[in-house]
Amino acid sequence: MGIWTIIPLFIIVITATVFHFNWANEILYGAYSEAPPGPRQKRIPVDLINGQQTYKELFNFAKQHAKDNGASDWHSMWLKFGREVGNTRFYIDRSLGNNYDMAYALYLSNDTAEVIRVKRCSDWSSGDQAWGVVRFLHTGNILVL
Repeated sequence: MGIWTIIPLFIIVITATVFHFNWANEILYGAYSEAPPGPRQKRIPVDLINGQQTYKELFNFAKQHAKDNGASDWHSMWLKFGREVGNTRFYIDRSLGNNYDMAYALYLSNDTAEVIRVKRCSDWSSGDQAWGVVRFLHTGNILVL
C-alpha cells in the first residue's frame, strides 16, 4: 500500500510548499517571468456599509448580473468587502468550488451598484492560473475537473 500512495503523497507535499514558502511561490511565478503577489496587508476594518446601497440591494444586483450573463444557475455566491474602499466583490460560482472557469468575480460600486469590473479566470495572469492548478493538485480536485 505504501508504494501506491507515495506518488499522491509526494504531489501533496510538493504543492503544499507553494502555499507556505515564499521561495516556492517565487519559483512558480518565476517560471512565467512574473513576480509573485506579496503578502496581504492587514487593513483597518471598514464599516459594513460604506456606501448608499445596502448589501441586500447589492446582492440583488449581483443576482441580476449573473442571470443576464449566463450564470443564472450559480451554485454559490459570496461577497468580500473592505479590500477596496467604495466597492464590494461578489464571487459567483456555477461549480462546486472546483472549477475556476465556471466562476467570476463581480465588483460593484457601493454607492451606485454599477459594475466596476468583472474578472474571469481568463483574465488571470499565467502565474495565477498555474497557482490555481497547483491548488487543485494539492486538494485532489484536479481529478474532478
